[in-house]
Amino acid sequence: MKRTRELILDALIAQLADTGPFEYSMFEVARRAGVSVRTVYRHFADREALFAALAERVSERVGSGGQAESQVESLTELPQQLFARFEAEAALVRAQLSTSLDTHERAGQVERLARAIDERLPDLDAGTRARALAIFSSLLSAGVWSRMKSELGLAGEESGRAVSWALRVLLDALDQEQRQASVAS
Repeated sequence: MKRTRELILDALIAQLADTGPFEYSMFEVARRAGVSVRTVYRHFADREALFAALAERVSERVGSGGQAESQVESLTELPQQLFARFEAEAALVRAQLSTSLDTHERAGQVERLARAIDERLPDLDAGTRARALAIFSSLLSAGVWSRMKSELGLAGEESGRAVSWALRVLLDALDQEQRQASVAS
């Protein structure tokens, strides 16, 4: 049963790579997996269950290194590790991106990033904290990796280094801003 489930997920990934989520069909997934449509539905009650299983696979294989994100020292090194994993699982990550169903994983990542920012910069005002969190969260994403690869030809490690650099620059600027605010008060 587990092998059949894996075959169905592999077929979904292949179909999403070829057609995207709008041309998706359970019939095509079944055909590509070499199983009946009934078998697909036996494993996955509906499209949402199938896409949720895809998100689970992404989380298992790629993950976001949640523990590393909560440690401030590791925050700027995270993109290099994360983007290399995106690169290694490119088809899977692109399939996930095409479904737009990664909100649960992203919500957890944003919470961990917020804790790391608060740890590193406890005196940021709410507006600056929100802007910093938005930038960190945006940069630490599969979407950024995908755009850097497709638009600029940067592989996982190189795009990870670029994002790491951007995060260091931002943290340095925020450190400086926080120091100036504490001197002024």
